[in-house]
Amino acid sequence: MELHTINEENLSIKIFLKMCYYRVLVGKPEGKRPLGRPRSRWEDNIKMDLQEVGGGCGDWMELAQDSDRWRALVSTVMNLRVPKMWGIS
Repeated sequence: MELHTINEENLSIKIFLKMCYYRVLVGKPEGKRPLGRPRSRWEDNIKMDLQEVGGGCGDWMELAQDSDRWRALVSTVMNLRVPKMWGIS
């Protein structure tokens, strides 16, 4: 009797999986994709700032571990950003 119930459970699982595969392959996606270019991530901004300052695109995570070097980098980048934000050249 146990074999019979196990086979029925396997069959119902297989049918369920086939329905899911069919739904994925044939169905229409729900929701909308945002238009335009992808949003920039925090990590992308850090990499761009490093390139602007001239630090290259090295391992910025290692740089962040050294608090003194990281603080110096952040202050340099902030000094570059503030004049641009307030319209001062």
